[in-house]
Amino acid sequence: MEREITAEQAANAHPIELSTSVEKSHSVSANCIILNEAGEMLLLQRDVPGKRQLETPGGGQRKNESLKRTAVREAWEEIGGLEGIEIVARVITTRYKKHGERRRHVNFLARIKYTELSPKQKMHKSIGFYPFDQLEQMEKTELAANVRQLLKARREGGLKLGKRDAV
Repeated sequence: MEREITAEQAANAHPIELSTSVEKSHSVSANCIILNEAGEMLLLQRDVPGKRQLETPGGGQRKNESLKRTAVREAWEEIGGLEGIEIVARVITTRYKKHGERRRHVNFLARIKYTELSPKQKMHKSIGFYPFDQLEQMEKTELAANVRQLLKARREGGLKLGKRDAV
């Protein structure tokens, strides 16, 4: 298990680790599955042309960066109000195609310490915890491909998350 990283440690991280100029791979990404005490999943809302879409915190892996480090870095970059994050386990890898390119999302169960959550990036309009039942009722276009894949795996029994996995 990776150690918890505090906000101070993230602020003092080596610049190469947090620089946006480092080349990213868009075919491999690492995402955080974060649940609250009620077993609801933390999602960010991104407005894309013509629709709203909910996605897990995460993003592209940089050259020579571990997938765990990618997940932690992306959470720090996207979620305001974080005080600490701990990767608990690698839980599931989802795959899909976008524009003919094969993509892979490696999903980690993570626990966070936070004050008041807020989106850090302009592309995200809001952040919140969503019950799985509500997510299952949403239109396919309202959920990012990765979230749709997580819900499918959960329905089929390949992903078992619950209150015991909460922050």
